[in-house]
Amino acid sequence: MLIELDEKTQLNLTSAEQEVVDYINNHGDTAIEQSITELAEFSYTSIATVSRAIRKCGFTGIPDLRLYLARKLSHRKEHYAVNKVLSNIYQECTNTIDNLKISDIMKIVEYIKKSKQIYVIARGDTSFVAECFVHRLQLMKYNCFLTTDSEVIRRLVKLVDKDDMVITFTAHNTTPEFEIAQRDCRKMGIPIVTCICKSGTVLEELSDVTIVGYNTAIDGLFDFCGASRLPLEIIARIIIEYLSHN
Repeated sequence: MLIELDEKTQLNLTSAEQEVVDYINNHGDTAIEQSITELAEFSYTSIATVSRAIRKCGFTGIPDLRLYLARKLSHRKEHYAVNKVLSNIYQECTNTIDNLKISDIMKIVEYIKKSKQIYVIARGDTSFVAECFVHRLQLMKYNCFLTTDSEVIRRLVKLVDKDDMVITFTAHNTTPEFEIAQRDCRKMGIPIVTCICKSGTVLEELSDVTIVGYNTAIDGLFDFCGASRLPLEIIARIIIEYLSHN
């Protein structure tokens, strides 16, 4: 039996949810490759029933279930590798969203709407996320600029005005120029927003609003900027989409 349940969990399952568990236990080699829609179809239930059943069994979602099955079905090692990747991505998405404060998103949007100019600073791979964010703001007719040059970031205070704002995108705050820029801009009373994937940095102390995403390392890229930027993309999208509705 692939999914072993204690008596309490077993009794808590509806008959339809039990059908889902039975199907997975009897067809593990097939279930590991199926989407939630296919699991519902082949177990003669619904997507909602499949979702409830796997959560009652202690899994966070389909990626977590697949990873579990890959471990149990040891002869399917290639599935474990793929499902490990899917599980990491799923965790990044759900943990980032779960830890967001709605009030912080609303506050950031208010800063953007009131600012004369918006300066976005980023470095390295994170600059690609920032570039997309800036482009979307510009399409919405906001006066927005992206700065990725370390010297310009260091001297950012010479460019900004008291009616402007600064948004920093960084994975782990490994760029010392960010601290210099934010510290100088803070003295001017300029609103500062930091989107980052590491809590407890000095940037958090220098920001009016800090959004912290949850990320994992990308296997095989430890020496080449292996930190995922997916949480920053999620944060950027949430800000843009909420802004577009206001």
